[in-house]
Amino acid sequence: MSSRLLPLSSFSSSSAESDSDNSSEGISDHAEQHFIPCDEDLEPVATQEESMAYEETVARQEEEALEYQRRFNGEIDVNTWYLHL
Repeated sequence: MSSRLLPLSSFSSSSAESDSDNSSEGISDHAEQHFIPCDEDLEPVATQEESMAYEETVARQEEEALEYQRRFNGEIDVNTWYLHL
């Protein structure tokens, strides 16, 4: 289900409407006409704990990638990380 965004100008009312619709009933009718439902395909925002765990995982993966690149480039001697049994 995709939601359709309405331009901001569609939410403003003319002076004639604002003069005649000062009651709460008029305001609620206007709000119902321009109600935009939430896009249910969006995922919820991560909690602080989830964000911290993700950042730790990304940092660890970056360190591992750098280590593997150094091994591949020969910057680290094979005997220090490869053990032939």
